[in-house]
Amino acid sequence: MIRNMRTIGCSAALLALLALHAPADAAQVNVPASTFHRQMGGPDVIMYSGNLSTNFSASTITMIAPIPRVPGFGAVTVFVDGYGVTGTYNCTVSSSVVSKSFARSSLVTWSQSVNFSAAEMPSSSYLTVTCTVPSDGAFKGITVTG
Repeated sequence: MIRNMRTIGCSAALLALLALHAPADAAQVNVPASTFHRQMGGPDVIMYSGNLSTNFSASTITMIAPIPRVPGFGAVTVFVDGYGVTGTYNCTVSSSVVSKSFARSSLVTWSQSVNFSAAEMPSSSYLTVTCTVPSDGAFKGITVTG
């Protein structure tokens, strides 16, 4: 009887400790740079190295990445993270309802956020990122929070 009470007491303490360290908001999806691929065929000129996917050609190419849905409903923010030293990125983040575009001149490291309201991001919608990427331009990844 005493042994069962100790087990229950230890289990309750462990559950309480785990509850204190649970994440406050689990509605976040991280997408690695390796998800990016060339949009319209052609030679494979994307170099996947470490945490980067880099345009390894001498010209601008279009890269695309699908983004999984964020758990839950409502507005989301998409963060696109890149790396480069020359040229301009022209990107569009699209849901099934709306597309939003941005342009970024290459800096050593950059991050761009795009916000979607709940009306622009219905529960059945998926997101896609499409970007023209300058030579030696790279992506680090995508984060979606909701």
